[in-house]
Amino acid sequence: MPNAPRLTRLFPNAWQTLKIQQGSPNLEALRASESILAQKGVLVIYPEGHVHPGPLRPALPGAAYMALRTGAPIIAMGTVSDNHWKLVKTITEKKRRLRVCTRIGEVFGPIPTDTPERPTREEIKAAGQLIMTKIAALLPKDYRGEFDPELA
Repeated sequence: MPNAPRLTRLFPNAWQTLKIQQGSPNLEALRASESILAQKGVLVIYPEGHVHPGPLRPALPGAAYMALRTGAPIIAMGTVSDNHWKLVKTITEKKRRLRVCTRIGEVFGPIPTDTPERPTREEIKAAGQLIMTKIAALLPKDYRGEFDPELA
């Protein structure tokens, strides 16, 4: 987390997170993720790769690839908050309450594939689109972006 405040660097160890380097394959993280799912554990993946303000952006391939490879069921979650807060400033102010709303969708999947060991690019893209559409359905209209189910 190179751009995160120092305080937040404590969280990954406390929450047993996996470090993912975006834009490059990470076999260690892939194997660890598959191991978690094989043990019926819970794996949280942000398909966009990071948290950001504004409407949804396209999914990176990781979450879709993992869903296709493992056949794991998926629960979409949509979270929105006040876009006008900063971590350090919010913590130091007397009024520390933020409005955060998380909606949890219905379980869906497994996403079908003909080749679970090596999903095709087209399958990964379609699975990512499906995941993002499920997330968009849980968000206010202004946050859905190109994934608004009403546009389909």
